Amino acid sequence: MLSAAGLNRVDLLKELSSYLVNFAEKLPVMEVDRGTVILTPEDPRAVLYLIRDGRVQLYKITADGKQCTLTILQTGDIFGETHLFCTGCRQVYASALTDAVLYSIDSDLFQKLMLENPGLGLQMLAWTSRRLQETEDLLEQIAYGDVRARVLYQLLRLCEDFGMPEEEGCRLNIQLTQQDLANMVAASRETVSTLLGQLGREGLIDTSQRQWLVRCAEIKLDRE
Repeated sequence: MLSAAGLNRVDLLKELSSYLVNFAEKLPVMEVDRGTVILTPEDPRAVLYLIRDGRVQLYKITADGKQCTLTILQTGDIFGETHLFCTGCRQVYASALTDAVLYSIDSDLFQKLMLENPGLGLQMLAWTSRRLQETEDLLEQIAYGDVRARVLYQLLRLCEDFGMPEEEGCRLNIQLTQQDLANMVAASRETVSTLLGQLGREGLIDTSQRQWLVRCAEIKLDRE
């Protein structure tokens, strides 16, 4: 079940994306294959993307060359706002987790849309602030939480974004591998595999099916 913060995020994104969808016929469409790198920090283009179909991951590359996944996005989500508004703070990569269809909005068109629809700029500011807060929360977990706390935090976060409530808990409507989760918590796949086995024995998760079951109500984070 979505938390209050999760509901606020969904409502905010729905309102913002509804603005953009109204102009869909004006927007270029790009189709990308699974695994395609869509965005890099070195990309000179100032483009905002709206996902029409598929899933995209945003991630950073750490100093030692490891991938650290920041978030997984789905249909209706947007990304690329840092490239659109800030040329000196581009640190994020984006790649397609599945085959995807994207709308692309360059800076000139977006500025035109904001002039014609002042509310769009306010929604973008609110959404960007929300995204930054989520990233800060994640980085705090990585910096100060042990691997168990980081894994539990990410599982709860995935439940907010991709969860389908069931009697026993929350079923993740996304195919997730141990390596995917390891990338989200800045840990090795072997460490995450061992921990998932432990969480399974404790009855907190069930990874026996392709879509994992998370018993959110039984998960407690130390910071709470």
